[in-house]
Amino acid sequence: LELAAVSERFAWDARLTDHLMHRYGANVRDIVAMCEADPAMAQVVDGADAYLRAEVLYAITHEGALHLDDVMMRRTRIVYEFVNEGAAAIDEIAAIAASALGWTPEQAAHETALYRTRSAAEARAALQPDDASAADIREAVAEIVPWR
Repeated sequence: LELAAVSERFAWDARLTDHLMHRYGANVRDIVAMCEADPAMAQVVDGADAYLRAEVLYAITHEGALHLDDVMMRRTRIVYEFVNEGAAAIDEIAAIAASALGWTPEQAAHETALYRTRSAAEARAALQPDDASAADIREAVAEIVPWR
């Protein structure tokens, strides 16, 4: 795989190419294959321009993500790397997940609502003056939105 040629073909900048190599290593071939199969996957996620749409799909098809919070918090780092916990990207990511996982519109809306609740709690927890206060917020939300 000649990643420089692939990057040029898909108009990926050096930052994105570097991210892909460091994140996926030799598995970047799988990301490239997704992009070649569906050029829309080679586009960055609106609201999370450090990530390709293919990375969201990869999180589901290759890493076993079944929920938006898993994609946003663990398979990618969007929740931590973008303002408002990646809220600007959530609808596009939910659409990719819905297509890949066969969600109904109601399931996609439910997943989105759960993610927004969890990410808002994480943002509040990060502002607490101590670990105990942060843990209290996380525990209260876990009763509503269980950790998966």
